[in-house]
Amino acid sequence: MPGPDEVLVNVKYSGVCHTDLHAIMGDWPLKRNSSWWSRRRWFRGRQG
Repeated sequence: MPGPDEVLVNVKYSGVCHTDLHAIMGDWPLKRNSSWWSRRRWFRGRQG
């Protein structure tokens, strides 16, 4: 449950960033153990 200064949002639909698709499909030479890769939240609706 949300705290006093928080809200709970029920997301029904979300988009996927095309940048994420490029990275996942291997279009860009990203190392999966890099700090950039580990900070990504793949397919969790960050474009929602």
